[in-house]
Amino acid sequence: MPKVLLMRNRIDLKIGISIMSVFLLLFLPTAWLMDRLVISHTYQQKHKEMNELALHFVSMINNDTTLKMDALETMADFTRVTLFVLDSRGTVTANSKHHHEINPVFLTDEYIRTLQAGNQLEKNITLDGTSYTLTGVPMITNGNLRGSIVILNSLSDTEELLQSHRQILYLAVIAIMTAAAGIIYWLSRRISKPMRQMADATRAIAEGQLETRVEVHSDDEVGSLAHAINHMAEELKRYRDSRNEFIANISHELKTPVTYLEGYAQVIRQGWYETEEEKQQYIGIIADEAKRLNRIIQDLFDLTKMEEGQLSILSEQVDMNVICQSCLFKVQHKAEQKGLQLQLFPAEPHPYIWGDPVRLEQIMLNLLDNAIRYTKAGNVSIRVTTRTDHIHLTITDTGQGIPSDELSYVFERFYRVEKSRSRQYGGSGLGLAIAAKLVDMHQATIDVQSQESIGTTFTLTFPRLIP
Repeated sequence: MPKVLLMRNRIDLKIGISIMSVFLLLFLPTAWLMDRLVISHTYQQKHKEMNELALHFVSMINNDTTLKMDALETMADFTRVTLFVLDSRGTVTANSKHHHEINPVFLTDEYIRTLQAGNQLEKNITLDGTSYTLTGVPMITNGNLRGSIVILNSLSDTEELLQSHRQILYLAVIAIMTAAAGIIYWLSRRISKPMRQMADATRAIAEGQLETRVEVHSDDEVGSLAHAINHMAEELKRYRDSRNEFIANISHELKTPVTYLEGYAQVIRQGWYETEEEKQQYIGIIADEAKRLNRIIQDLFDLTKMEEGQLSILSEQVDMNVICQSCLFKVQHKAEQKGLQLQLFPAEPHPYIWGDPVRLEQIMLNLLDNAIRYTKAGNVSIRVTTRTDHIHLTITDTGQGIPSDELSYVFERFYRVEKSRSRQYGGSGLGLAIAAKLVDMHQATIDVQSQESIGTTFTLTFPRLIP
């Protein structure tokens, strides 16, 4: 039982891990990309705001040459930036009083040359462990560089905002992954449930519980597999029942002649007979039962060899009219004992095929023996018909017929029609199975049609040989 539970967990785990892996493979890069996009957009927006503010300072200075530094400082304090005014040589001439503690050494020669070239400056820098945006805009009047405006803005608020964003994102990721894990677990259990049921069913079937069936809830591959398992269980049950019936029948068939052989041999040995005629009669019974026993054993032997592919057949030109006439002659005495009429309707011209004459006779004798056995009155006929490419043989009787729901099983090994009554007719249930195997070995086909209380017709179709 622990192994069974482990197997179940492994199936669920594999399905869950597979789905979760695909989910994480798609979700985590998407979450990381969203985080990067938000950070990039936030910094871009910050730089845009500082650039617009710097341009605004430049515009104020250009439009009002008498503008006092106090006004610029007030504007800088209001916008919470640090303002630096540079001349055309890059020397700091003024800065906002609120930020005097900031040393302008961050204005490197590279930055100053960029401004002197008339280009704007946008950088992120770190001063004393604090991050800032550095924005510089040159002041140009009539094509001449008057100086530059440089503003610093702390990124502390921005970083706090981004940190808050990350926390929200992390919580969202955890919440989504937790919800996804729950949903995936439920899905994996739901998906694996039919497989667990099928595993339980196959184990039960393997243990001999052939009545076990799997519930089918879908028409997909899983549903098809469930149908296949149910069909397998049905076939195994039918095979088991047929095998048990076959064993019972064979036991009976073997027991009867053995009992006769043992009994009459004992009679002869002990001299329990009165006349020589009576003795010869007992010897005849022993001979008949020995033949019967030999026939059953030979049938089993032949069928086993055919199923293992070890039985070979000859291939020579055969006239089926001759085969049918010979077989009717051999069963004539048995038919006359039951008062049955035998009829042959031969074909013209002669119907030739390639085949083994001995095995072809075996096919016909098995079919005729079966027809005579189950026909109480009337007739048994053979009709041979020639077609362009084929030869058709039909064996028709006026017997009790075969139930329609059993027609598809009559050629199977171990199968007997009307099991409750078949024993009284004799036979082991092997004759038709042997006939069907031999027909197939001749590249031919055999079919059966029957109506209860009317009769049965077996139709054989052989490839025609045109001499």
